Amino acid sequence: MSNFIDGSYGSAQSTELIAKVLAGRCEMRYTRATVGKGRIPDDRTPTTMTESAEYVMNAKISGVSNPVKGECQVTVQIKSDDVQEDFRATNVVLFAEDPDVGEIP
Repeated sequence: MSNFIDGSYGSAQSTELIAKVLAGRCEMRYTRATVGKGRIPDDRTPTTMTESAEYVMNAKISGVSNPVKGECQVTVQIKSDDVQEDFRATNVVLFAEDPDVGEIP
């Protein structure tokens, strides 16, 4: 059972990327989003996850906005067209391009 409550978490790599963006070294470029049906394993934390827990499918990034100063909002869509079996989506992982290491969660 997961020890984490609902919310948004950043990975260790994403914190480094945000620092690069704030320093003006690059722009934030979101690449994909994945959806999972599992829970974070007991030996992991949100900062150490690199994929969705029990990956099921990719989601579509449908919008990126700035609704409030200092905040970024990314909207994803989950389509069930190709889903063989119903599931409860428990996590979404958003990926971005880091200019130094490639795609990161």
